Amino acid sequence: MAKKKTHTKKASVKKRPSAPEDRIGTFEWLPLLGVLTVTIACFARTFGYDFVNWDDDFNIAENPNLRYFDWANIKGIFTSHVIGNYNPLTIFTFAVENHFFGLKPGVFHATNVLLHAGCVFFFYRLVRLLGLSLWPAVVAALIFGIHPMRIESVAWVTERKDVLFGIFYLAALVQYVKWYKSGYQRKYMIWILVLFVLSLLSKIQAVALPLSMLAIDFLLARKIQWKLLIEKIPYFILSLAFGLLGIYFLSQQGSLDSTAQYNLLQRVVVGMHSFVIYLIKFLVPYRISPLYPYPAVLPWYVYISPVMIAGIVWLFWKAWQRRWRPFVFGVAFFTVNIAFVLQVVGAGQGFLADRFTYIPYVGLIFTVVSYGDQWRRSGHHRSRYAIPITTIWLLALIAQTWIHVPIWKHSGALWTHVLNYYQNTALPYRNRAQYYRDLKQYDLALADYDRSIALKKDGDVINSRARMYFDQQKWREAIADYNLAIEAKPTGEFYINRGAAYAMIGNMQNALNDMTEGLRLDPAFPNGYKNRSLVYQSLGQIENAQSDLLKYLDLNPYDADIWYESGRLYRMLNNERQALTAFDRAISLAQKGVYFLERAKSHLVLGNKTQARQDLQTAEQMGAQIDPQTRAQFQ
Repeated sequence: MAKKKTHTKKASVKKRPSAPEDRIGTFEWLPLLGVLTVTIACFARTFGYDFVNWDDDFNIAENPNLRYFDWANIKGIFTSHVIGNYNPLTIFTFAVENHFFGLKPGVFHATNVLLHAGCVFFFYRLVRLLGLSLWPAVVAALIFGIHPMRIESVAWVTERKDVLFGIFYLAALVQYVKWYKSGYQRKYMIWILVLFVLSLLSKIQAVALPLSMLAIDFLLARKIQWKLLIEKIPYFILSLAFGLLGIYFLSQQGSLDSTAQYNLLQRVVVGMHSFVIYLIKFLVPYRISPLYPYPAVLPWYVYISPVMIAGIVWLFWKAWQRRWRPFVFGVAFFTVNIAFVLQVVGAGQGFLADRFTYIPYVGLIFTVVSYGDQWRRSGHHRSRYAIPITTIWLLALIAQTWIHVPIWKHSGALWTHVLNYYQNTALPYRNRAQYYRDLKQYDLALADYDRSIALKKDGDVINSRARMYFDQQKWREAIADYNLAIEAKPTGEFYINRGAAYAMIGNMQNALNDMTEGLRLDPAFPNGYKNRSLVYQSLGQIENAQSDLLKYLDLNPYDADIWYESGRLYRMLNNERQALTAFDRAISLAQKGVYFLERAKSHLVLGNKTQARQDLQTAEQMGAQIDPQTRAQFQ
């Protein structure tokens, strides 16, 4: 009997994605290093640039958490916001630089440029993993590095948050593609989570990461199913948490009302208009400006934006149906990353901002380069124009970047450039006036202050003009301006400033009344207590003066000079032990000869002759002037 044949069904084996290539070959490094060199060269001039008076002061020079690098200040960085923005990791990098190098603008600018170069590297790695061959990836990286819309993110120190969040964001996407191509190895997911948190702590715009992952899923032809959403739930939770935190801080700062003059429909149209302009500026980066102020009345062309958006949606739908994956990915990636900053709910002083495109343009670059490369390889008789057109476009981008980087050289250059386009906006006149005031170019400052106030009667600007008069010792002009400022916007600071002007003309009672009212309105204004202390001293009220200095030190415990002044007042109150403690604190914060001299006197009164003589010797070595009578007391 013939043996019956049995057929065993062969088990189907699901093909796993190929493992990612983690190494860059030697030949591949050469063009990449060329891209990085060109990128750094485009921005290297910023190493000699200054800070600007547009948020650099709040984030760096005047940030109380940057005065000392200790646990209390580090905790303060991560538990507070700066003018409504919660980007603590960015502020932490400023604190590190300040601790090791001081407030040297060149160091801060150099860090920005190096971080941008790091973003170029990770962008290159990303597009290589997403399928671009060597030379298209090199071109894509070059576009990312030198595009003129990058200038604001790199040359403006405050926008460290763009290049910092960008480097973690792009690195996280690199790990995401590796996770997929490795067959879903868990180690990559851990890296993604860590990098995502670091990106969120650098800038809240990183909340779009899980949506960017979905766009990559489509490009990689992953099957569209609920699993794609479920696997990203932890990232969506983090995005929601940080997004709500960001909205809370912005609302606390009062930064969500910049589009208040528009109704809801107009705000939506403004968002659509911004979307279209960002697309246009990718191809033709025209009219580069640090500020694009809201117009008082929306021009007619803003209202045609919905028609253009409808056309983009239709094209996107057709591309989706035909599975034009690079196109769908590029538009989707751009959209999900730009959507949260379209200023439908305004959170700034302009309806556009070049810096907002830093990550969104990743999608557009990938799409343009992908189809450009396809055109080059198509064999069509016109494909020979691909390389010349690309070369001309790249050279034009480099030229635009080279021309516009000096906008950020200093505040004067910045606001003068803005005024080339927007002469009827108050803000650039005010900020340029402050730049001229700091240089003691008072005539130029006055002209800009007057123009700003004529365009918009703003209490803050009038207060700034009053400070300029104060600096010039024009006390009565200052008081007149403080009166106007208080009339426009009665704040504690304005009353305290007027009180200081009254004190300078000897009207101590008015000075005291104004400072007391100012501190009633703003009890957390440190300089109010310091100034009122001086008034109390002039009136002989030493106990009140000391009480105000202690309140000031509660708010600003790192001011060595005020600890020294507090020690002097304790001595006037015959409290040498407290005086000694205050002088100890002053010396722990700063080394000055006069501090050691006064502490020597306290030690002498308390009978500590050895310590007194040591301090006297130190004071003399540090240049303190010691009269013969004082020296004789230590013999």
